[in-house]
Amino acid sequence: MKFGFPVAFTATVLSWTILEYGDQIKVVNQLEPAQDTLRWITDYLLNAHPSENVLYIQVRYGSECLTHSIIPQLSKSAYQPSVVNSDPGVCSTDIPPPSP
Repeated sequence: MKFGFPVAFTATVLSWTILEYGDQIKVVNQLEPAQDTLRWITDYLLNAHPSENVLYIQVRYGSECLTHSIIPQLSKSAYQPSVVNSDPGVCSTDIPPPSP
């Protein structure tokens, strides 16, 4: 599982929710935490693409995906995410599994 897509989807839904229901979220004092979460996600995505033709991708394989939270900071278990760098000539769908 590549985590960029679920995180980007989460950012999209969260930002739309803040735009659409921000006044109700503010009433229950959850606007700032929602904005902080969105800021964390956007920082993560921006830092994953530090320069032209460089993209770092966090990947989990097989049953590992089912045992851990998508956002590492929320997972209480110790796990080592696999981070791979996408080369300019390699499609991101063709990135091989990292070496053990």
